[in-house]
Amino acid sequence: MGAIVIGIVGNVPEKITSMMMARKGKLDLALGIAVSSASQIALFVLPVIIVAAMVMGVSFPLIFTPFELITMFASIFLVYFITNGGRGNWFQGVILVGFFIAIALGFYFIK
Repeated sequence: MGAIVIGIVGNVPEKITSMMMARKGKLDLALGIAVSSASQIALFVLPVIIVAAMVMGVSFPLIFTPFELITMFASIFLVYFITNGGRGNWFQGVILVGFFIAIALGFYFIK
């Protein structure tokens, strides 16, 4: 449950800005905001948390389950193939939302 809540609530301003830009027809900017927000978390926030844990003397190992690894790689490939064409349609949005729901159900049922 935490993975879903943190993923949604963690960067609300970026999501709101991305949706506003998409409504104005600036889809390239909206996509850039959405993808760069995820990259920012992966490349900046996580290393800072690990260094902070080391400074505080807390163990923070990055041990992922096979489901989490498969989910990460599948998400990367799905976003790459959808954004690679430079054009989008409603069905690609449905695919992304469906994949998010599948990930949420997977995290809920797989312990």
